[in-house]
Amino acid sequence: MVHVPYKGGGPAVADTLGGQVPLLIATMPAAISQVRAGKLRALAVTTIRRSPGAPEIPTVAEALKIPDYEVDSWYAMFAPAKTPPGIVRRMQKEIAQAIRIPDVKQKLLEQGGDVVGSTPEELDKVVKSELRKWSEVIRAANVKVE
Repeated sequence: MVHVPYKGGGPAVADTLGGQVPLLIATMPAAISQVRAGKLRALAVTTIRRSPGAPEIPTVAEALKIPDYEVDSWYAMFAPAKTPPGIVRRMQKEIAQAIRIPDVKQKLLEQGGDVVGSTPEELDKVVKSELRKWSEVIRAANVKVE
């Protein structure tokens, strides 16, 4: 295979639909509507467990028998480092409430999301864990910036 870099999921999905590329790895929101329309075939999700929004799609670990395979994409809210703690707490509280509104949660699930909502401390652990994980991958693969 040849890697084709795209400036987003939309153009990559469009070129896959148009036959310019034979397959793609995309975020769930970028591809799920085309999967549900029968225009793309989902082979697997790259998360450690099946998506609550698309439980019919197996994981890479299941489909390819690669134990513990996980490449996850996620969204988070960040604020400038010097934002006062009271404002950070208020923002976290409001965001957590918003993503739990039934219509909002349902829309996120329909797009293949897994609604989590966490504290700033929990997010900090996720970010640090991801940095460690991908730093190790970059070193092991001897990846260089071009």
